[in-house]
Amino acid sequence: MKSPCFLLLASITVSLVASCAPVRPSPSRFHYGLPREHSLTPASGAIKDPSGALPAQNIQTETEVRPRRTQPDTVETADEALNRAVRALGARPSAETHRAVAVQYLRLNITDLAADHLSAAVALDRRDAEAYDLRARLWRDWGFPGEGLGDAYRAAYFAPRSAASQNTLGTVLHRLGHRDGAAARYRLALALDPAAAYALNNLCAVALDEGESARALAACREALALGYREEGEKVGE
Repeated sequence: MKSPCFLLLASITVSLVASCAPVRPSPSRFHYGLPREHSLTPASGAIKDPSGALPAQNIQTETEVRPRRTQPDTVETADEALNRAVRALGARPSAETHRAVAVQYLRLNITDLAADHLSAAVALDRRDAEAYDLRARLWRDWGFPGEGLGDAYRAAYFAPRSAASQNTLGTVLHRLGHRDGAAARYRLALALDPAAAYALNNLCAVALDEGESARALAACREALALGYREEGEKVGE
C-alpha cells in the first residue's frame, strides 16, 4: 500500500483517498532444513531369506542400508545475526538480550517468537520502553490495536523524550479512531525530533481522514522534503 504522501503527489487533482499506517504480515514460525528420515528397526544380524535361495554373500544387513541421519538446519542456526543474538542470550539472559533476539526475529518477520522475547524482556525489566514500543507495534500490525494501547502508553511514559514512542502511540490511537489524540502525539514526536518525517507522513494521513486536502498535501510535501521514503522507513511504521 502506498503511503499518503506518494498518493497525493502522484496526482494532486485526483480525489484524495486515505490509507495510513501499513499493516505487516505476521507469518507463522519458519523452520528450515530437510525432514528427518524414517528410522529403521535396530539390526538383529543378517536379514533372513525365507526361501533359502539367495547366497549369503548377497544379503545386506539393516546396518548397511540404514540412511545416515542429518541434523536439520533451523533459522536460528542458518541466520548469522540471529544466531549471535541467541548465543548472547544464552550466555547472559537479560531484558536487553531478549530484546536483541526479538529484533532479529522481527527482521525475519517471525513475529510470534519476537513477541515471546519482548514479553520476556518486560518481565525482567518493567521499565523497558523499547520492548513495550515494539510489542505495541506488533499488536497494532496484527490488527488488535486495543491490545497494544497499554504497551504504547507505557513506552511513552518510560521514554518521554522518544519521538518514536510518541509516534507509535499516535499510530495506535489512530487505528482506534482517535484522530485528535493521534495528531497530538505526532506533533509531539515532531517537537522532540524536527527531522521525524514519519510523523509528518502520519499527520498527512490524519488530514486525509478528515477530508482536509490542503493540509494533507502540505504535510506530505514537508515529509518528502525531510527525506521520507516509503520503503525503509522503520521508526515511523
